[in-house]
Amino acid sequence: MNRLRRLLFLALLLWLVPFHFCRVAWSAYEERYWSARVASLGGAYEALSDDSVGIFYNTAGLIQARGKDASFSYARLFTNLSGVNLSLSQFGYLHPLGERRRVGIGWGSFGTSDLYREDTVVIGYCEDVASLVPDMKGIFSLGISARYLLRKFTLDDRASGDPLFKDGSSKGVPAFDIHLYTKPDFEILNGFSFGVSLKSLNQPEIGFKDKEKLPQELAAGTVYEWKNLKIPFDLTVRNSKMRPHAGTEIKFMQGEVAVRAGSDLDQLGGGLGYGKNLGSNYSLTVDYGFLWPLTVESTAGSHRVTLGIKF
Repeated sequence: MNRLRRLLFLALLLWLVPFHFCRVAWSAYEERYWSARVASLGGAYEALSDDSVGIFYNTAGLIQARGKDASFSYARLFTNLSGVNLSLSQFGYLHPLGERRRVGIGWGSFGTSDLYREDTVVIGYCEDVASLVPDMKGIFSLGISARYLLRKFTLDDRASGDPLFKDGSSKGVPAFDIHLYTKPDFEILNGFSFGVSLKSLNQPEIGFKDKEKLPQELAAGTVYEWKNLKIPFDLTVRNSKMRPHAGTEIKFMQGEVAVRAGSDLDQLGGGLGYGKNLGSNYSLTVDYGFLWPLTVESTAGSHRVTLGIKF
């Protein structure tokens, strides 16, 4: 019991301490928190990418999955905020290739139907190469992913003549990422796993009239697991600015019910999950995630629902 109390206290500190540091405004293709689980954990998913949603975060972490996995998400962002109609949709699929390899694909869309939209299509591959590392015990997975990023503005008659869109109102570019995930089998690191991703290696040009390169992004995270408790913590660096994410997930009723909480610099998150084994290696999960913004007023927050299928 004392150990559990210490872990919960650590989780509380991980949520609160980041708010005393930097605050960051992010631009195109910022982290969108694609699933309800990710949102409720405050975006701390770099080393917890153990399902098909992980294709958007750390492809190397997909090695944790033991079967096929598909997920579907929908979100309404900043509900009840006057003049704002933002939504988010996501699909992901993970496919194992034996014990040591995984492939995944994903699609995500963010924006408002009458003004602006961002689409992300991603495909990734990972392989456990622990056997190639001398004295390595546990999991050591390397991954690569390629993304196609599409920005599109919906123009009215007045905006269509704007010089900004003289070459068109949409633009698509490729981006390439590399990933690492490890869960060492050493006593000193018992319960810990780690993930690192370097995204947008090629820094594609995403601007319209003016040059605007998508900045490289470094994401590093760790997860501590103890029985039915997981405590993930991430740090993301973009444009030399740091953004921390922290969360806690605990499961009850033989793992069928999950309770989650987390935060980043701008939002507090929470959520619930329910999973049911349907027999013959089939299972169904339903997750709900809620984000309460700390810097936006007159809103009822952002709400996400994710349906997951393992088979």
